[in-house]
Amino acid sequence: MVEADVESRIPELKELQRVAYWLAQRFWSEANAGNISVRLTELPADIAPREGGPPVQMPLAFPELAGQHFLVTGTGKRMRDIIHDLEGNVGLIRILPGGEAYTCLWGTPRVTSEFPAHSAIHQVLLAERPDHKAIVHTHPPGLAALTHLARFQDTEALSDVLFHMHPETGYFLFQQLAFLPYMVPGSVELGQATAEALRTCKAALWDKHGVVAIGETMARALDWIEILEKAAQVYWLVANSGQQPVGLTDQQIGAMLKAYGLA
Repeated sequence: MVEADVESRIPELKELQRVAYWLAQRFWSEANAGNISVRLTELPADIAPREGGPPVQMPLAFPELAGQHFLVTGTGKRMRDIIHDLEGNVGLIRILPGGEAYTCLWGTPRVTSEFPAHSAIHQVLLAERPDHKAIVHTHPPGLAALTHLARFQDTEALSDVLFHMHPETGYFLFQQLAFLPYMVPGSVELGQATAEALRTCKAALWDKHGVVAIGETMARALDWIEILEKAAQVYWLVANSGQQPVGLTDQQIGAMLKAYGLA
């Protein structure tokens, strides 16, 4: 196994620690909720070839990921604990030949139960959007609450309300949000549906569950979630006052997109 000084030699670990801290601070990761993974494209020369622990089987093979290394939050672990103990809550893993199992090189050997969903997404990203290496899944309450309203049960309706609540949402995420109907959390089916959506989108909202976002870095993926949740909170603040939100007009959104070359 890798020596304890791995924490100072893989910079993505510190970034993961920061992102996990902010998820916990925002109360978006209750108990052991939420998970993070990032594909590593560079590892110290003495770490990459190391043998790991016993193989851990996955429910589905992801052959395109064979040989890839990931940092992944552990199953049953709390985001709020990662700031104090990286090694006890995060695993450095390698996908074994055939893509049917992984081995742990450092940290917790049992990664999140939603890693099959992450793997399905990473497989698509590696093939089609290789610069996007990070996945963040968490449970922002404003976004989750929107999916409990019948009128927001599809991508078009959700996008329409969120993009009209705040200019930043349209600027950064115009046509970059997907909505997925309820599926069993952690299931391969949910992962495959999300992977399909994230071929072109930056974030997917899981019905009555939470949100998953991708990015070049974990911090960037968190950016998209923060922007979407801010728009949802604006909606709820106005709606809870007893008024229907006016929102930005289509003309205002169109003018902004045109001004920034996004139309």
